[in-house]
Amino acid sequence: MRADGQASGAQNAADGGSGQNPLGAFMQGIFGQNMGGFGGCGNNGQGGKGQWGCGKIWREKKARLVSSPQETQAGSPGDIIFANVEISNDNAWAWKPWASLTSHYSAATALLLDEVAIPIDFAVEAGATFKLSIPIKIKDSAQLTAFSTEAEHTAEFGFVGQRGQPFGQPIVIKFRVIRRVDELELYQTAMKIFEAQQVETPFEQIVEALKEAGNDEALAKEILAKKAQSSAKDQYEELARSQFAPADDDDDLYS
Repeated sequence: MRADGQASGAQNAADGGSGQNPLGAFMQGIFGQNMGGFGGCGNNGQGGKGQWGCGKIWREKKARLVSSPQETQAGSPGDIIFANVEISNDNAWAWKPWASLTSHYSAATALLLDEVAIPIDFAVEAGATFKLSIPIKIKDSAQLTAFSTEAEHTAEFGFVGQRGQPFGQPIVIKFRVIRRVDELELYQTAMKIFEAQQVETPFEQIVEALKEAGNDEALAKEILAKKAQSSAKDQYEELARSQFAPADDDDDLYS
C-alpha cells in the first residue's frame, strides 16, 4: 500500500500536482480546457454535454461565422436570394473531405424556401478563412410576408460532415417574401419620396429601400431612417475615436 501511495504521489508530482494523466494534459493543450481523464469533459462549464457533447468547443471553432448579412433580405416568389457569408476554421487541423452546407429550416420556413445542400469541394486548411454565397430559392407558392403573422422570417443553415454530423456555428438569415413590383411603379414611388424628403437621400438608396420593402412606401421610409441613424452613429463613433486617440509619444504638444 505504501509503495502504491508513493508511486501515485510521484506521478502527481510529475504531472504538476494536478492529478491529471499525461493524455489529459495533452488533450488540454489541444482543446484549451481541462479534459480530466481520457474521454472526460472537464469541469470548467464549457465541455459539458450540450448540442455537441464533449466536442462542442472544437466543433464550433471548426466553422466560426465571421460575417453574414445583418439586414433582412427580400425577394418575390420564384426569386433566388444570395446570402454572402465568411467562415473561419479556427482549429489547428484541416477539415475532412465531403463536408457540406445544408439548410435546417423550421416547419414554417420550409413552406417558403427550397432546401439547400452545397458540397464543400475545396480544401479548408487549419486557420483558413473562406467566403460562400448561399442561394436561397423562394418557392413559387410562397405566401407573402405581408399576409402572414410574422414581420420577417428566418432561415438557418449549418455545416455537416460526411456522415451528417453537424459542426460550426449556425448561420441565420432574416428574409421577407414581397410581391413582385412593376419597375415603372417603383420608380414613381421613389421619385415621390425623393421630392418630399426633408433630409437629402440619394435617389439610388431610395430605390433600393423600396425594392427591399416591396414598394411599400411607409416601410421604405422606415428602412431609410434606420440606415440614416446607423450611418450617423458610425460617423459619431469615428469622430470620437479620432478626437480621443492617444497622442504619439514623439509629438511635441507644445510646438
